[in-house]
Amino acid sequence: MKHRQGGKISGRHTSVTDDAALVVDAVSKLSTVSRIVLAGIQRKKASKRLGFKDVDAGVRISVCSPASIQIIYVYATDREAVKQTAKGVMG
Repeated sequence: MKHRQGGKISGRHTSVTDDAALVVDAVSKLSTVSRIVLAGIQRKKASKRLGFKDVDAGVRISVCSPASIQIIYVYATDREAVKQTAKGVMG
């Protein structure tokens, strides 16, 4: 478990899963990203994958790991850049 806060990252939760930390670190470097909000971590069995859903101001990313799921809201003007960057770090 890692923690991320400050800069573009806001919200009450600072804990991130290892896989979510990779995504957060990568997308936070994009100039089109204005804010990242971390949601709580759900303990569930899932296969390792990313899920994307367009929302009003950006993209909701579901980062699924073998033991947990974490939702990340990324506020950005270029949704496709966010998706491609996240896919790039998760392989």
